[in-house]
Amino acid sequence: MSESAGIIEPEELKAWYLPELRAPGIAGARAEVLERRHSPAVNALFNLVFQRNRALADLDWKYWDNPDGPAAGTVVVSESDGRVLAVYVILPHVFQVNGADALCLQVAETAVHPAVRSGGHMIRAAFAAAVQVGRDRGCVLGYGGQTNDEAVKIGTRWFGYCVLFTLQPWERRLSLAPALRARAGSAGHALGRAADRLLRPLTSAWRLGFSGVIEPREGFGPEFDAAWERLRGRHAALLRRNSAYLTWRYARCPVGRHRALLARDPKGPAAFIVWRVWEHDGVRRATVLDILDGRDPAVAAALLRSAASEARSDGCEFLFFSVMPDGPQEQALRRLSGFKPSSREPRDRVMAAPPRQARLTAQVIEQMMTLRDPANWHYTQGDSDFRD
Repeated sequence: MSESAGIIEPEELKAWYLPELRAPGIAGARAEVLERRHSPAVNALFNLVFQRNRALADLDWKYWDNPDGPAAGTVVVSESDGRVLAVYVILPHVFQVNGADALCLQVAETAVHPAVRSGGHMIRAAFAAAVQVGRDRGCVLGYGGQTNDEAVKIGTRWFGYCVLFTLQPWERRLSLAPALRARAGSAGHALGRAADRLLRPLTSAWRLGFSGVIEPREGFGPEFDAAWERLRGRHAALLRRNSAYLTWRYARCPVGRHRALLARDPKGPAAFIVWRVWEHDGVRRATVLDILDGRDPAVAAALLRSAASEARSDGCEFLFFSVMPDGPQEQALRRLSGFKPSSREPRDRVMAAPPRQARLTAQVIEQMMTLRDPANWHYTQGDSDFRD
């Protein structure tokens, strides 16, 4: 390891660098830095590729209203008609790493027009330019969740990404209606709702070791800032969860409906949990997307117990929560009756790679080394764009 003027070039990190990519020139197309003027064409490409009907306002929320800064990335544009042929979009998020701010970039969307057959050259050109944008912004890590098999294969082979960790999904059945509906249709659904009161009661909060108060909250005000300031130092690496971020991410999110609980103890705001109410395959479900519990399984268990009760009252038939294996949240789930590992939800794989930088400061090296160890992370599915 050599050091000069505060700059360090560590040999042990070189294997984790992104490889140098020299994407060949693409005839009749050029790469441009993503700007707001590209939004209509990018949204049209997204809807075409993924067979969606996303409104332009939803893209504006996701790309341009983020309190941590606007989206970055690149588009590949046809020189003949101005169509966007490929896009690679990254969202900036401020993390706390070893108590200091660090900019990480979440890979949010990648797409290539189906009429283009470039052998991967198109997306590699968009990626190579996006990496430069990230480097210019001072990014210390690129990451993305909800990665399918194809994304893992391409990310590993082309871009030097690796699967950093995999979340284990858990579930709790909140209603008998889905099982009886599958057997007896609408009559079974009605019978299931009537039989829900026979489900084993949820564990009482007082048995979980948390004696504070847990209350629903409609928005994310100063109390959530207080909880963040109180708990952020208990984690080596986590995304900044202040009220501005939580309001953007959940209160203003156009996908689904989000509910929140805040826990208080004699010292003030002590923890919170956020879940999404939505439907998938005709089943109304609650999916936990965020929790901040200070690494205390008793607090996490009390929040999950209360969230399950609220979700049941809201008509949800299942509660899902994907967690880091052997972490505090998994310990909390094991304390609660009715929760079990789920086969209904795929395991969420989180991929990551450091920025392509040849020279790094000592602080950035320390942050990168912290981030490459999954044991240091506090990560929930809301930290990526969960089906947004």
